[in-house]
Formats: sequence, C-alpha cells, structure tokens
Amino acid sequence: MTRSAFTGASVAAPSTVTTGIDWSTVRGAFVVSGRLYTGHADGTMTVRDFDGTTAGFTTPIGLNGLTSTQFPISRITGMFLWNGRLYYTLSGDVRLFYRWFTPERGILGADTFSPPGSPPAPPRSSAAPPSTARPGSPGACSSSTSPRNRPRPPARTSGCGPDPFRYPAPGQPL
Repeated sequence: MTRSAFTGASVAAPSTVTTGIDWSTVRGAFVVSGRLYTGHADGTMTVRDFDGTTAGFTTPIGLNGLTSTQFPISRITGMFLWNGRLYYTLSGDVRLFYRWFTPERGILGADTFSPPGSPPAPPRSSAAPPSTARPGSPGACSSSTSPRNRPRPPARTSGCGPDPFRYPAPGQPL
C-alpha cells in the first residue's frame, strides 16, 4: 500500500506503508474514524484499527444473511463511504451502486440502490428473472412508493423484502 500526504494545495511523493495485509485479495477499501474496512475476493468484509501506518487485528463484518448475489463483494472494483452510504462499483457493470452502512455497528443495509445519473440497468435478458412472489408475501419486492405514497429513495436494483436499516433519502422525512 502507498500513501501520499495532501496539504490542501500540494501532494507529497508516495511512500510505502507496510500493513501486513495481503492486498492482492482486497477488492475495495476505505477508512473511517481510524478503522480500515476491506472487501475481499472470498466474499468477506472485514474491519481493523488503522492509524495510517499499522493495521490491527482483523474482525469480520457480519453480512446478516446477504448472499453473494445480493452483495457481490468478490466483484467489487472500488468502494468508498459517504453520508452513511457505501458506494461501490462491480467488475463487468458500468453502474455505480450503494447501500446503507452504519460503521459504528458494522451493519449493512439489505437493499442495493443506483444513484440518479447512473447508466441504466442491463437489458432484462441478461438480468435475473423477476420475483414470482405475490405482493405483500415474504420475499416479494416492494412497490416504488411508500405506504404514505411518498416516493422511495432512488430505484432499488436488487434485494427484496423489508430493510430494517433503511434510511430515508436526503430531504425526505423520517
């Protein structure tokens, strides 16, 4: 791993940081509040203390039942956290995705979103078949409006059922 200091006006020369992490298996990483979060080729996500030089012991982040289809960590090509959203890109897909993430608790949201302005989804023929569950039944995808007929956050691109960790879109009431 390399790092470069930034003063706000200039960037220092890169220097090597020895972390003890096998970066060849890391598909994406970001740092929040002295904690390094990494997604790995084997589909796992981990966190460890990181002071900019030394990485602490690894702790797995529980995916709470998310499958590799719902959150394909092994296909991630980059990720970053901003305003409670874990943004990421996937190999073989031109879209940007995000899901809610609470670093303090290590909780990932169940739903995947694609922000406005992202390229459209691939044609239906190359996407997964639609859900056959009846509306309102367990596993059924929800409609595009909330119970109070409020528009939902940007279109959901995968995952069905309720997300107990969903936050409203910016500008929407709780």
